[in-house]
Amino acid sequence: MKLSACGLTRHGSKCKRALYSAKDDLMTPGMSVFLDLLRFFAAVTVVLGHLCQGPFSTGWPNFAPLAALSVATFFVLSGFVIRYVSLNRDHQLFDFTIARLARIYSVLVPAIVITAAADTVSYYLDHAYYLSNWGDNATWPLLRILACLTFVNEAYGYDISLFSNVPTWSLGYEVPFYFFYAFAVFLHKGRRVVAIGLCMIATGPHLFVLMPPWIAGACLFDVLRKVPPSSRLGALSAVLFGCIAFATFHSRFDLASHIYSFHWLGKSAQFLTYYIWTIATCLLILSIHCLEPHIRGILLQMKKVSTILSSSTFSIYLYHFPLLVLVYSIWHYDRGSTAAKLLVFGSVLISCFVLSRWTEAKKRSWAAGLRWIASQVPAAPVWESVLHGRFWLGSSSLPSNRQG
Repeated sequence: MKLSACGLTRHGSKCKRALYSAKDDLMTPGMSVFLDLLRFFAAVTVVLGHLCQGPFSTGWPNFAPLAALSVATFFVLSGFVIRYVSLNRDHQLFDFTIARLARIYSVLVPAIVITAAADTVSYYLDHAYYLSNWGDNATWPLLRILACLTFVNEAYGYDISLFSNVPTWSLGYEVPFYFFYAFAVFLHKGRRVVAIGLCMIATGPHLFVLMPPWIAGACLFDVLRKVPPSSRLGALSAVLFGCIAFATFHSRFDLASHIYSFHWLGKSAQFLTYYIWTIATCLLILSIHCLEPHIRGILLQMKKVSTILSSSTFSIYLYHFPLLVLVYSIWHYDRGSTAAKLLVFGSVLISCFVLSRWTEAKKRSWAAGLRWIASQVPAAPVWESVLHGRFWLGSSSLPSNRQG
């Protein structure tokens, strides 16, 4: 399936019809509520999976692989949503880039500050605990921060963690995926190849191993635009999703890594499990799309709650781990106590939610700041023209709406 800035069509009225269909037929209020809830549930699942790990818990089952499945869900949702916004809001490379960076940096920069502060306190309160678990991640702090800010923290299989904040690894995959997609959609043939090639050189080929879940999300959006709601298809999709979910639970959330070993791929080593759960996530979204007319009333009753919860998902994902480290370093709770761990779980979620009120609300300020920075770059007219897709190889006078 070929992706273009107008979906599966290219010019004139066809493009307008595609945009209208994408905006008004697929992203219904009910579907929007479901996607918000799914995103929040995935973020909470990541927290639960990490809380069950040895540094924070004993006696509970190991749900850490469940966190990895949630990341696969995030990749699918990311591709799905990015496809939607590129069709309906950010129609040029410049706007797309500003919007994505503002979204990321509005949470990532505070996450760096929070992680550095929390890890410093944790180290001084219990340096033996901290060093035994994350001591290897505390070296070369400026390099780690720079790698995280430039999203090359997973380049060529080098896992450059942001101190104790292990979950930041996924940004080294997801953000490059944004730009691979943007270059493929917004740039002309010649510059498209060059730009994607430079990205591949900067990040390394192993990132592409985990790109299929993201692409599946983007393609799923285009597929659902052509699939009308159907109770039979929705029921069938729900049953198939249930089968995969049951198999996942039965295998203790580790579907395929016992079949093959690809440790040399680093974070991409569990790609088979990611692929299987990608299928499950796509089936779940398909089932809700098909059944949405029948369950719309139920979903809309949760609209206010879903809007509030979903606005904190990115903060929950990026802030929770250093807060878990900090809480244990301060409290030294009984890691075998269910009550203590539930209290930690709830307090960390509430803390992330409170922090998100301050950080995620700053996206517009970040966007304005990034636009100002872009305007101050030397040769700004040429640079902005390139980002807007108006500067083509061999000529700067070709039409800006031409697609490769």
